[in-house]
Amino acid sequence: MSVMSRVRQKRRQGGETRKVGGRGKKTAQGKEVNQNDEPVADSPRPRIEPEDYKAICYGTDYGKAWGNERRMYVLFRIIEGRYDGTELFMACRCPKGKKITNRYKLYKQWSRAMGRLPHKGEHLTGKAFVGKMFKVRVRYNNAKTVDNEPEPDFLQYSLVDHIVETLTGINPDE
Repeated sequence: MSVMSRVRQKRRQGGETRKVGGRGKKTAQGKEVNQNDEPVADSPRPRIEPEDYKAICYGTDYGKAWGNERRMYVLFRIIEGRYDGTELFMACRCPKGKKITNRYKLYKQWSRAMGRLPHKGEHLTGKAFVGKMFKVRVRYNNAKTVDNEPEPDFLQYSLVDHIVETLTGINPDE
C-alpha cells in the first residue's frame, strides 16, 4: 500500500491521536504528527537497477499529477532477486468519464493484464491488475532540473515503466 493510500485510509477511519510528552502528537501507530505546518520529509522512494522483474500487483490508487490531470497508480511488489519485497508504482493517465483509445498507456497496460482488448464502453478499472503476477520493466524517473539537465542520482527513483508480460491470472472472459 502506498504512503498516500495509507494516509487516505487513516483519514477515512478517523485517525486517532494521543499526546506524547511535549513534542507533539502521535497517531495510534506511534508516528509523529506535524503540529506547526512545516514540511516533513517522507522516506525516499526506492532506486533499483533498471531491468525486467517479476512482480505482483497488490493494489491501485487514483491521484492527480501536473495540476488537475487524473492518474491511476498501479502498485507492484517485486518478488524475485535481491530487490524482493521492493514496492514500485506505474502511473497511467486516466481522464475521468472520457473515452480513451489505444494511444493511452492505461488502455495498453489494461489490455496486457487482461489478455484482450476492452469492449466498447467497458470500464477500465484497477481490478484487471490486482492479484496477478507480471513481468515488468523498471526504469528511473525522468526528473530534470529547471535548466533541463538530469537530476543527480540521489534524487532519482525507480518506477514501473510498463508490463512486459502477464505471467498468471489471465481470464479473458472477465
